[in-house]
Amino acid sequence: MDNDKDTDTPVKSVHRWDYGKVAVVDRVRGGLIQIKKLVNETKGFKIVKGQLVKMTPDEMRARKRGARMAVRKRKAEKSQIHRNYEKSLRIRGARLS
Repeated sequence: MDNDKDTDTPVKSVHRWDYGKVAVVDRVRGGLIQIKKLVNETKGFKIVKGQLVKMTPDEMRARKRGARMAVRKRKAEKSQIHRNYEKSLRIRGARLS
């Protein structure tokens, strides 16, 4: 659906409906919709009780720092999973041969 002319009409995808600065997103787990969540599309704002609220600079800095830490943690966990997977394949191969 094209949303150039009418801004009140949401842009709809399968699990996402955009309403200007906010969007409603379906959280899908196991093929079932668990919850319809209101998410923010504007940088520097958050949703509190259904309203867009400007974040403080301290909170924006803390979120940015937390995101950087999460990226490093995710990368380490992924490499550990891959290392264990390769190890189990080697062990399995040794047992079979």
